[in-house]
Amino acid sequence: MKKRLFISLMVVVLTVIALPFNTEEVQANSESANFTGSACTSDDNAAATIDYVKSEYKHMSRYNGPGQCWGYAEKVREMLASSSSTKYYTGLKNTASNFKKKCLGIKAGSHIRFSHGSSFNGWSGHSVALLKVSKDQVIWADNNYYRSNIVSYYKGSMNDFMKCYGQYGYINMVSETTKFKTYTTPKLSVTANHSAGKIKLTWLASTGAERYEVYRSYSKKGDYTKIAESAFTNYVDDSVKRGVKVYYKVKAVKNNQSKYGNVESISLKDK
Repeated sequence: MKKRLFISLMVVVLTVIALPFNTEEVQANSESANFTGSACTSDDNAAATIDYVKSEYKHMSRYNGPGQCWGYAEKVREMLASSSSTKYYTGLKNTASNFKKKCLGIKAGSHIRFSHGSSFNGWSGHSVALLKVSKDQVIWADNNYYRSNIVSYYKGSMNDFMKCYGQYGYINMVSETTKFKTYTTPKLSVTANHSAGKIKLTWLASTGAERYEVYRSYSKKGDYTKIAESAFTNYVDDSVKRGVKVYYKVKAVKNNQSKYGNVESISLKDK
């Protein structure tokens, strides 16, 4: 019994040590999660991918993938980058000056790794997905910051960023996005706003698409009705029935050719 209690206490202690945050500070900054992909990059396709990531891995939701902070940062990088350049550093102090030298102007989806040790260690440290780094603003995505395996998104000044991660003594790695990934089909993610009675659809940009058509059905294998056309990669359905499962798919149209994305289902709770 004593051994079991000791092990449980050690797990709690190690979890607290592993997390890099001040809870009050994070809760105050969590309001800054309200940004779109266009605030991070001028590349329309990459901006759409960021919007998709934020829909698929929602702010303050649990990340169910492997690898905790490392795994999530790599997931974001893999979704945004078709190619990356990874550099490892030994003895590079984690200062605002060094962060600027390595990351200023970096492309969205780049992965930075901090630690207390002077050299890279995949088992010890903290990973962050950088979405924008300018002189005036840093926008980033994190898993394990607010709580173990909870995804969060933030924007703030360079000082705000350093307050969050300045406790780590060293920058060990920067995996920089060198080219953005493009997609051929409009992969879809859906989010329900139960109080407002709306479903938000967000999808990946399809290369060369002239427009997108949104289809809805109340049966997965039933007839789908076109409910909207859009030049953008998102749509809000405010006419959906409550209390029943609804299915959506999006079609990308290009030169009279078309490609459907995946089917996603969701339901609005009854009032």
